[in-house]
Amino acid sequence: MEGYQFTWFKSLGTDRAIEVKLDRALSTEAWCQIFPNARLECLTATSSDHYPLWLSCDPSNSISISNKHFKFENAWLVEPEFESFVRQCWQLSSTQGIVNKLELCASDMISWSKKHFQNLRKDIDKYHKKLEQVRDHVDNSNLNYYNALKRRLSSLLRQDGVFWKQRAKTFWYKNGDLNTKFFHAAATARKKVNRITRLYDANGIECRSQEETE
Repeated sequence: MEGYQFTWFKSLGTDRAIEVKLDRALSTEAWCQIFPNARLECLTATSSDHYPLWLSCDPSNSISISNKHFKFENAWLVEPEFESFVRQCWQLSSTQGIVNKLELCASDMISWSKKHFQNLRKDIDKYHKKLEQVRDHVDNSNLNYYNALKRRLSSLLRQDGVFWKQRAKTFWYKNGDLNTKFFHAAATARKKVNRITRLYDANGIECRSQEETE
């Protein structure tokens, strides 16, 4: 295991602090030959006394597809300041018609999201790294700072979970569970199923332009 070697802790920041290596990952020689680049890393935890272990077999780069249509993100609701922001935007456009008010508020929410929400994954990684740096020497002088980092990371992880829950539309996903790669895959699979790649006219001929479909 790379990096931090302890996987369980108790009473950090006190004289009774204990850290031990309880959780492990096992593999066979044949498995290691199939995944020669595999690596095991001990991550940080926000609400559990067990640190999660991350097993990476063959990291791959994902391709993100941007969508220009406005979509309300349920994860925005996790931010405490979002409701007051929307109320303020709605009041500022009180002289407009309902359609214009909706368009203005949608535009303001997109701008707010780019400023506060677009770097969610980067913020999660940043707070993970901060926790990793602090957990080596937690004591009475920095215990409050350590707990503040855990609370902020918990909030970011909730946002990320809501974000992927909305895309995966897995209805048996329970509130409070943090997201996993399963829901990322489910969201990606659903997008592929819903994508229209080609259309055919009444004669069964494939249409390749807007004019051919009319």
